[in-house]
Amino acid sequence: MQDIRVTTQDLRARQDEWLEAADRARGAFLAAADTGISLEKCFSCQQSYSLKTDFLTVKSEGEKAFGILRKHLEKLSVIAGVYDEAERSNTGVVTDN
Repeated sequence: MQDIRVTTQDLRARQDEWLEAADRARGAFLAAADTGISLEKCFSCQQSYSLKTDFLTVKSEGEKAFGILRKHLEKLSVIAGVYDEAERSNTGVVTDN
């Protein structure tokens, strides 16, 4: 069996990567939703109005979901800080046998 070790530096670096990826995904998602919403400008019919309404709902729900994802990703630095503090305060602990 192999140990899995994650350093707090790794955790913070991953946090930055994942936050950046989440922001890119959010931007692409919002752009797609805006395109769907703007179909009404090209097609004036009940279906395009219905699509606009659906895309507005999806956009709103997506923004909320991306907000929740971002909050969770931001917790990684807090977790890393707690881990750092625990490591500093541990005395008399055997390390690397």
